Amino acid sequence: MEEFPFAVLMGIDKNLKPVATQVPLSVEQRKEGLFLKGHIMRNTSHHLAFESNGNVMALFHGPHAYISAEWYENKEQASTWNYLSV
Repeated sequence: MEEFPFAVLMGIDKNLKPVATQVPLSVEQRKEGLFLKGHIMRNTSHHLAFESNGNVMALFHGPHAYISAEWYENKEQASTWNYLSV
């Protein structure tokens, strides 16, 4: 999270509509636990949704790359995508 701080914040508004926004977040370790700190513009659908429902998920993306089946000894294995997310 510190190395790749750009995250997607996801939540549900009061009408049960999903919302998501991308934002850089910093990680703070406090006595009470781990906290994420960032900024989104006020009075947007995302701000209002997160204000009305504090249950928010943050998805951090790390490095990723395509893995070709051509690289495997067994050519019948499928290609895949190698990724890291938190």
